[in-house]
Amino acid sequence: MTALVPVGLYLGAFPDGRGHWTRLGALVHEVRRGAEVEVLTGEEYTAWLLAHDTDTERVGSDGLATARERLIERGLLVESPRGDTAVTVFARTYRIMPLLLGLGPSGSVAGWFAIGSPDRELVSVPPVTYEIWSCAPAYPTLWEACASLVAPAGSDPVRVVEAVLRDLHHLLSCTGAYVDPAVDR
Repeated sequence: MTALVPVGLYLGAFPDGRGHWTRLGALVHEVRRGAEVEVLTGEEYTAWLLAHDTDTERVGSDGLATARERLIERGLLVESPRGDTAVTVFARTYRIMPLLLGLGPSGSVAGWFAIGSPDRELVSVPPVTYEIWSCAPAYPTLWEACASLVAPAGSDPVRVVEAVLRDLHHLLSCTGAYVDPAVDR
């Protein structure tokens, strides 16, 4: 199975309008993708949440597999790209948005950088990923963020995107970032 990337920012669980908070099954989950808010069922939310993990091979029940397929159709899950063309298309279609703080040099992995909260390192990433993660909000696409980093060095942006994508699920699984559609300028 190809790894899946969740798209959007989780907004929370809300009453579905048919019952009270305490009634079993009365919650729906909202995910903002770009400017749109998508409503997810409990199974869809579980499938979307599982895609954040580094262990993306877990499928679960048939219901989760069906929910995953619905999310792919809706654009809330996308396949992790493989190959230069797919990597380029992905990077021109999406952007990465940080959700935690950059903490500077990691205390656990020499030469890497820490991301987390003021009192806790949640993930360590290599310098190139940290640089892209930290400057990504300034760019409408992941491609432009990566191209801006490599322009002075004359490197290939595809290699930078690939490096960031290798670390992406580590950022997603600790809520260090989310993936969102590219912004039109």
